[in-house]
Amino acid sequence: EQKFVEYSGLLKDKELLRGKYEGARGHHEELMAVCQQETDLLHGKQEKLKVRFESCRATLVKYEQKFVEYNNAMNGTAQGMSAQDAAANLKRLAQHQENVKGHLTATQEESAKVQQLYKHGEEQKVSYKEAHEQRMALMNQICDGYDYTLKVYHGYMVKLDHILKQTPR
Repeated sequence: EQKFVEYSGLLKDKELLRGKYEGARGHHEELMAVCQQETDLLHGKQEKLKVRFESCRATLVKYEQKFVEYNNAMNGTAQGMSAQDAAANLKRLAQHQENVKGHLTATQEESAKVQQLYKHGEEQKVSYKEAHEQRMALMNQICDGYDYTLKVYHGYMVKLDHILKQTPR
């Protein structure tokens, strides 16, 4: 009778443990899904930064062309613009160019940060996966231990039952 109670208790413990393992597996899957969402968001942000970077570069190229045009106007080789207007335009253009260079620098810095976060996210996913695999291997070892103990108890119970059936009452 006592062996049966111990056997039932072990069986319940094993089933509770299996339920916890399933919960751990579900938590890991949720965690990996969140990591993937973060990765997707960082990838989208990186793409937007690439567009911004290219836009800044294209604007700087246009400004260089305008510098040539305004310098020619100041030197008298361009028609339709006074030297005074050209000088004022050059001053404004220089200020705009500095602003765009600032945007370009900020974009490069932000891109480097996003790239670092992306790399960290990838490392974190690998770390989570390895930890989960180790945890599941340990959990499986524990369950195997329960299975072995249950098998031994079952064998004893079968022998005891056999002895009890052969014993006259």
